[in-house]
Amino acid sequence: MDFRDLVQKRRSIRKFSDKELSPEDVQTILRAGLMSPTSKSSRAWHFIVIDDKNMLEKMSQCKNAGADFVKDAPLAVVVLMDTELTDVWVEDASIAAVTMQYQASDLAAAGHKYVCEEEKTKECWPTTCSACCFNILPHGRLSASSPSVILP
Repeated sequence: MDFRDLVQKRRSIRKFSDKELSPEDVQTILRAGLMSPTSKSSRAWHFIVIDDKNMLEKMSQCKNAGADFVKDAPLAVVVLMDTELTDVWVEDASIAAVTMQYQASDLAAAGHKYVCEEEKTKECWPTTCSACCFNILPHGRLSASSPSVILP
């Protein structure tokens, strides 16, 4: 599959199948995040894999609206950024998240990224890092209302 096909294939999903990612697939996705570029090679990100249903439920409440689907995901990768190491942590976290999404799409998985509300994430992540975004990387199925976009 070439890059253009991969970009067209990638979807943000909110309904998930029961099929889980294999440990090898999860490792491949995380490796893609680790290879993502960062400003000044700071590599200030940290990735946490969550598959605990109670924690996924808690994560689904880290945003006022639009995150209920997280509780039904079989897996989430949390991208944390050390804001003491870089001033472009939002950009670096976003690049890592998108890189992992493309890798997941290449593995016939799907992903969805959203930015959390910092105040609420402190309840989930007692750390000096800023919880910038969740990257949900499950196998999934598209809803019937999801449009397919094919570029010429």
